[in-house]
Amino acid sequence: MKDNIQKKFAPPIDHKSGERLSLEDIKRISTNILFDVHSFCVKHNCKYSLAYGTLIGAIRHKGFIPWDDDVDIIMPRKDFERFCKEYKSDNGFKMLDPKSPESLITFGRVYDTRSTRCETTAPWSTFETGVWIDVFPLDGVEDDNENFQRRIKSMKPTAKRIAMKRTSREGFWSTKTLRRKCTWVIKTLLTIWFKMDNLKNEYLKEMQRYDFETSNFYGQLGCYDDCTYKEHNPKSDFTHCIEVDFEGRKLLAMNGYDNILRRYYGDYMQLPPVDQQKPKYDSYIKFFWK
Repeated sequence: MKDNIQKKFAPPIDHKSGERLSLEDIKRISTNILFDVHSFCVKHNCKYSLAYGTLIGAIRHKGFIPWDDDVDIIMPRKDFERFCKEYKSDNGFKMLDPKSPESLITFGRVYDTRSTRCETTAPWSTFETGVWIDVFPLDGVEDDNENFQRRIKSMKPTAKRIAMKRTSREGFWSTKTLRRKCTWVIKTLLTIWFKMDNLKNEYLKEMQRYDFETSNFYGQLGCYDDCTYKEHNPKSDFTHCIEVDFEGRKLLAMNGYDNILRRYYGDYMQLPPVDQQKPKYDSYIKFFWK
Protein backbone atom coordinates (compact mmCIF):
# COMPACT_ATOMS: atom_id res chain seq x y z
CA MET A 1 0.00 0.00 0.00
CA LYS A 2 1.34 3.42 -0.90
CA ASP A 3 1.78 5.88 1.94
CA ASN A 4 -0.74 8.67 1.42
CA ILE A 5 0.75 10.97 4.07
CA GLN A 6 4.04 11.80 2.36
CA LYS A 7 5.60 13.36 5.47
CA LYS A 8 2.99 16.13 5.70
CA PHE A 9 2.57 16.98 9.37
CA ALA A 10 0.50 19.59 11.17
CA PRO A 11 2.26 22.96 11.35
CA PRO A 12 4.04 23.99 14.55
CA ILE A 13 2.28 26.06 17.19
CA ASP A 14 3.64 29.16 18.91
CA HIS A 15 4.09 28.35 22.59
CA LYS A 16 6.00 29.31 25.72
CA SER A 17 8.31 26.98 27.61
CA GLY A 18 6.60 25.64 30.74
CA GLU A 19 3.11 26.42 29.46
CA ARG A 20 0.57 23.63 29.79
CA LEU A 21 -0.67 22.06 26.56
CA SER A 22 -4.29 22.54 25.65
CA LEU A 23 -6.44 19.65 24.46
CA GLU A 24 -5.93 20.83 20.88
CA ASP A 25 -2.15 20.94 21.43
CA ILE A 26 -2.19 17.33 22.66
CA LYS A 27 -4.26 16.26 19.67
CA ARG A 28 -1.91 17.99 17.26
CA ILE A 29 1.23 16.34 18.68
CA SER A 30 -0.52 12.96 18.92
CA THR A 31 -1.64 13.24 15.30
CA ASN A 32 1.93 13.99 14.20
CA ILE A 33 3.16 10.89 16.02
CA LEU A 34 0.38 8.78 14.53
CA PHE A 35 1.11 9.99 11.00
CA ASP A 36 4.80 9.23 11.50
CA VAL A 37 4.02 5.71 12.74
CA HIS A 38 1.64 5.13 9.85
CA SER A 39 4.30 6.17 7.33
CA PHE A 40 6.81 3.78 8.87
CA CYS A 41 4.32 0.89 8.99
CA VAL A 42 3.31 1.34 5.35
CA LYS A 43 6.93 1.57 4.21
CA HIS A 44 8.04 -1.46 6.24
CA ASN A 45 4.88 -3.54 5.83
CA CYS A 46 3.94 -3.59 9.53
CA LYS A 47 0.29 -4.46 10.02
CA TYR A 48 -1.59 -2.14 12.38
CA SER A 49 -5.08 -0.82 13.04
CA LEU A 50 -6.56 2.15 14.83
CA ALA A 51 -8.27 0.92 17.98
CA TYR A 52 -10.73 1.76 20.76
CA GLY A 53 -11.67 5.45 21.02
CA THR A 54 -9.35 6.38 18.17
CA LEU A 55 -11.16 3.94 15.89
CA ILE A 56 -14.56 5.24 17.02
CA GLY A 57 -13.32 8.73 16.25
CA ALA A 58 -12.26 7.71 12.74
CA ILE A 59 -15.61 6.07 11.96
CA ARG A 60 -17.94 8.50 13.74
CA HIS A 61 -16.06 11.81 13.42
CA LYS A 62 -13.44 11.12 10.72
CA GLY A 63 -10.84 12.15 13.30
CA PHE A 64 -10.55 12.57 17.04
CA ILE A 65 -13.58 12.21 19.26
CA PRO A 66 -13.95 15.92 20.13
CA TRP A 67 -13.11 15.49 23.83
CA ASP A 68 -10.57 12.67 23.42
CA ASP A 69 -6.92 13.21 24.37
CA ASP A 70 -5.14 9.98 23.44
CA VAL A 71 -4.42 7.71 20.46
CA ASP A 72 -4.55 3.90 20.45
CA ILE A 73 -3.33 1.50 17.77
CA ILE A 74 -2.94 -2.28 17.79
CA MET A 75 -0.51 -4.64 16.05
CA PRO A 76 -0.32 -8.43 15.78
CA ARG A 77 2.53 -9.66 17.99
CA LYS A 78 4.91 -10.41 15.09
CA ASP A 79 4.49 -6.91 13.65
CA PHE A 80 4.68 -5.35 17.11
CA GLU A 81 8.01 -7.02 17.91
CA ARG A 82 9.46 -5.91 14.59
CA PHE A 83 8.14 -2.39 15.07
CA CYS A 84 9.78 -2.17 18.51
CA LYS A 85 13.15 -3.12 17.01
CA GLU A 86 13.05 -1.18 13.74
CA TYR A 87 11.02 1.99 14.28
CA LYS A 88 12.99 5.16 13.69
CA SER A 89 11.72 8.69 13.25
CA ASP A 90 13.19 11.85 11.80
CA ASN A 91 10.70 13.90 13.80
CA GLY A 92 11.90 13.36 17.36
CA PHE A 93 9.64 10.41 18.20
CA LYS A 94 10.83 7.21 19.88
CA MET A 95 9.35 3.82 20.73
CA LEU A 96 9.73 2.25 24.18
CA ASP A 97 9.59 -1.55 24.09
CA PRO A 98 7.72 -3.03 27.09
CA LYS A 99 10.56 -5.54 27.49
CA SER A 100 12.98 -2.69 28.21
CA PRO A 101 13.92 -2.25 31.89
CA GLU A 102 13.09 1.44 31.39
CA SER A 103 9.44 0.60 30.71
CA LEU A 104 6.92 0.27 33.56
CA ILE A 105 4.08 -1.02 31.38
CA THR A 106 3.38 -4.18 29.35
CA PHE A 107 2.57 -2.50 26.03
CA GLY A 108 4.40 0.03 23.86
CA ARG A 109 4.33 3.78 23.50
CA VAL A 110 5.72 6.11 20.85
CA TYR A 111 6.53 9.41 22.49
CA ASP A 112 7.71 12.91 21.69
CA THR A 113 11.23 13.83 22.81
CA ARG A 114 11.69 17.32 21.44
CA SER A 115 8.91 19.68 22.41
CA THR A 116 6.85 18.35 25.33
CA ARG A 117 7.18 16.81 28.76
CA CYS A 118 4.78 15.04 31.10
CA GLU A 119 3.88 15.20 34.79
CA THR A 120 1.80 12.26 36.07
CA THR A 121 0.85 10.35 39.19
CA ALA A 122 1.18 7.10 37.19
CA PRO A 123 4.66 7.14 35.59
CA TRP A 124 5.12 4.61 32.80
CA SER A 125 8.87 4.91 32.22
CA THR A 126 11.97 5.53 34.32
CA PHE A 127 12.74 8.72 32.38
CA GLU A 128 10.84 11.81 31.30
CA THR A 129 8.79 11.65 28.12
CA GLY A 130 6.44 13.94 26.25
CA VAL A 131 3.09 13.34 24.52
CA TRP A 132 2.66 9.75 23.34
CA ILE A 133 0.42 7.30 21.52
CA ASP A 134 -0.27 3.77 22.76
CA VAL A 135 0.81 0.77 20.68
CA PHE A 136 -0.80 -2.47 21.89
CA PRO A 137 0.37 -5.94 20.85
CA LEU A 138 -2.22 -8.56 19.91
CA ASP A 139 -1.79 -12.15 21.03
CA GLY A 140 -3.71 -15.34 20.42
CA VAL A 141 -6.20 -16.47 23.06
CA GLU A 142 -8.09 -19.68 23.81
CA ASP A 143 -10.93 -20.79 21.55
CA ASP A 144 -13.15 -21.38 24.56
CA ASN A 145 -14.31 -18.11 26.10
CA GLU A 146 -14.84 -19.61 29.57
CA ASN A 147 -11.23 -20.78 29.67
CA PHE A 148 -10.19 -17.32 28.50
CA GLN A 149 -12.18 -15.66 31.30
CA ARG A 150 -10.51 -17.89 33.89
CA ARG A 151 -7.05 -17.03 32.59
CA ILE A 152 -7.83 -13.30 32.54
CA LYS A 153 -8.96 -13.54 36.15
CA SER A 154 -5.73 -15.32 37.10
CA MET A 155 -3.66 -12.52 35.50
CA LYS A 156 -5.34 -9.76 37.49
CA PRO A 157 -3.18 -9.95 40.67
CA THR A 158 0.03 -9.46 38.68
CA ALA A 159 -1.52 -6.61 36.68
CA LYS A 160 -2.58 -4.89 39.92
CA ARG A 161 0.91 -5.25 41.41
CA ILE A 162 2.44 -3.69 38.29
CA ALA A 163 0.00 -0.77 38.50
CA MET A 164 0.70 -0.27 42.21
CA LYS A 165 4.44 -0.46 41.66
CA ARG A 166 4.14 2.19 38.94
CA THR A 167 2.15 4.66 41.00
CA SER A 168 4.39 4.21 44.04
CA ARG A 169 7.24 5.63 41.95
CA GLU A 170 5.68 9.09 42.16
CA GLY A 171 7.57 9.62 45.42
CA PHE A 172 6.30 10.43 48.91
CA TRP A 173 7.45 14.06 48.95
CA SER A 174 6.05 14.85 45.51
CA THR A 175 2.53 13.81 46.54
CA LYS A 176 0.51 16.90 47.42
CA THR A 177 -2.26 15.69 49.74
CA LEU A 178 -2.37 13.64 52.92
CA ARG A 179 -4.66 11.11 51.26
CA ARG A 180 -2.20 10.55 48.41
CA LYS A 181 0.69 10.27 50.84
CA CYS A 182 -1.20 7.56 52.76
CA THR A 183 -2.01 5.79 49.49
CA TRP A 184 1.67 5.94 48.50
CA VAL A 185 2.71 4.31 51.80
CA ILE A 186 0.15 1.51 51.41
CA LYS A 187 1.11 0.78 47.79
CA THR A 188 4.81 0.81 48.65
CA LEU A 189 4.37 -1.62 51.55
CA LEU A 190 2.18 -3.96 49.49
CA THR A 191 4.69 -4.17 46.64
CA ILE A 192 8.01 -3.74 48.43
CA TRP A 193 8.98 -7.40 47.93
CA PHE A 194 8.16 -7.40 44.22
CA LYS A 195 10.62 -6.34 41.51
CA MET A 196 9.11 -4.56 38.52
CA ASP A 197 11.13 -6.54 35.97
CA ASN A 198 9.98 -9.85 37.48
CA LEU A 199 6.35 -8.73 37.51
CA LYS A 200 6.53 -7.53 33.92
CA ASN A 201 8.25 -10.68 32.68
CA GLU A 202 5.66 -12.86 34.39
CA TYR A 203 2.81 -10.90 32.82
CA LEU A 204 4.41 -10.66 29.36
CA LYS A 205 4.97 -14.40 29.33
CA GLU A 206 1.33 -15.05 30.16
CA MET A 207 0.17 -12.60 27.49
CA GLN A 208 2.01 -14.61 24.84
CA ARG A 209 0.83 -18.09 25.85
CA TYR A 210 -0.97 -18.44 22.50
CA ASP A 211 0.44 -17.45 19.12
CA PHE A 212 -1.54 -14.82 17.22
CA GLU A 213 -0.84 -16.30 13.80
CA THR A 214 -2.08 -19.81 14.59
CA SER A 215 -4.99 -18.94 16.92
CA ASN A 216 -8.64 -18.61 15.96
CA PHE A 217 -9.20 -15.82 18.48
CA TYR A 218 -7.08 -12.93 19.66
CA GLY A 219 -7.02 -10.22 22.32
CA GLN A 220 -5.15 -7.20 23.60
CA LEU A 221 -4.02 -8.10 27.11
CA GLY A 222 -1.20 -5.60 27.63
CA CYS A 223 -3.39 -2.94 29.23
CA TYR A 224 -5.44 -4.69 31.90
CA ASP A 225 -8.68 -2.95 32.88
CA ASP A 226 -12.34 -3.69 33.52
CA CYS A 227 -12.95 -4.39 29.82
CA THR A 228 -10.17 -6.97 29.36
CA TYR A 229 -12.74 -9.76 29.66
CA LYS A 230 -14.13 -8.58 26.28
CA GLU A 231 -10.81 -9.23 24.53
CA HIS A 232 -11.93 -12.52 22.95
CA ASN A 233 -12.18 -11.60 19.28
CA PRO A 234 -12.48 -13.89 16.25
CA LYS A 235 -9.47 -13.74 13.95
CA SER A 236 -11.82 -13.18 11.00
CA ASP A 237 -12.29 -9.60 12.23
CA PHE A 238 -8.62 -8.83 11.63
CA THR A 239 -7.45 -10.64 8.51
CA HIS A 240 -6.60 -7.48 6.60
CA CYS A 241 -6.80 -3.69 6.85
CA ILE A 242 -8.95 -1.10 5.12
CA GLU A 243 -8.48 2.65 4.82
CA VAL A 244 -10.44 5.02 7.04
CA ASP A 245 -10.43 8.82 7.33
CA PHE A 246 -8.66 10.40 10.29
CA GLU A 247 -7.93 14.13 10.54
CA GLY A 248 -7.76 14.57 6.77
CA ARG A 249 -5.61 11.49 6.09
CA LYS A 250 -6.22 7.88 5.15
CA LEU A 251 -5.11 5.56 7.95
CA LEU A 252 -5.74 1.87 8.58
CA ALA A 253 -8.37 -0.15 10.45
CA MET A 254 -9.07 -3.86 10.75
CA ASN A 255 -11.62 -5.26 8.31
CA GLY A 256 -14.09 -6.23 11.07
CA TYR A 257 -14.01 -2.90 12.89
CA ASP A 258 -17.82 -2.73 13.18
CA ASN A 259 -18.02 -6.14 14.88
CA ILE A 260 -15.18 -5.22 17.24
CA LEU A 261 -16.58 -1.83 18.24
CA ARG A 262 -20.09 -3.20 18.80
CA ARG A 263 -18.64 -5.99 20.94
CA TYR A 264 -16.82 -3.46 23.11
CA TYR A 265 -19.18 -0.49 23.13
CA GLY A 266 -22.61 -1.46 21.78
CA ASP A 267 -24.06 1.32 19.60
CA TYR A 268 -20.79 3.22 19.23
CA MET A 269 -22.29 5.67 16.73
CA GLN A 270 -24.44 7.11 19.52
CA LEU A 271 -22.77 9.89 21.51
CA PRO A 272 -22.37 9.19 25.26
CA PRO A 273 -24.12 11.38 27.85
CA VAL A 274 -22.65 14.87 28.17
CA ASP A 275 -21.26 14.14 31.65
CA GLN A 276 -19.15 11.33 30.15
CA GLN A 277 -17.66 13.49 27.41
CA LYS A 278 -14.36 14.09 29.22
CA PRO A 279 -10.68 13.66 28.32
CA LYS A 280 -9.21 10.36 29.50
CA TYR A 281 -5.91 11.63 30.86
CA ASP A 282 -6.87 15.02 32.28
CA SER A 283 -7.32 13.89 35.89
CA TYR A 284 -3.85 12.44 36.41
CA ILE A 285 -1.60 13.56 33.51
CA LYS A 286 -0.45 17.05 32.55
CA PHE A 287 1.62 17.92 29.50
CA PHE A 288 3.85 21.00 29.24
CA TRP A 289 5.92 22.61 26.50
CA LYS A 290 9.66 22.26 27.00
